[in-house]
Amino acid sequence: LHWRDQQDEMQKYLHKTADVFKNASWNTVEFPYVVAATHRDEFLKDVQKEDPMSALQKAVAGIKKFALTDHVYAITNYKRGSLTSAAVNEETFDLLAQLVTKAAKQETSSAKCFVCFEGL
Repeated sequence: LHWRDQQDEMQKYLHKTADVFKNASWNTVEFPYVVAATHRDEFLKDVQKEDPMSALQKAVAGIKKFALTDHVYAITNYKRGSLTSAAVNEETFDLLAQLVTKAAKQETSSAKCFVCFEGL
């Protein structure tokens, strides 16, 4: 699913998925999760607005709302020829740091979760 092209479907998907993680094991465990919104580089290249970064920030804010978490990170797809930057590397580091921090602090028996929703 892609946030730009299938926003209604993505909103439903994110909300249902977040509900599963927040109410796992018959409401006894809240699994830690973060969201990786991939294709940041393509989004910035393809967006037809004067300020692509503000469009990206708006998309990430929308994803946060429906994923029920502030831990949403826009990262590039790292395909050959894609644009890379310090900001993308920083987002990727923040994503992984939050995942490790949340997983370490949350008692979920032996289970730890990571979910990647592909495509902005």
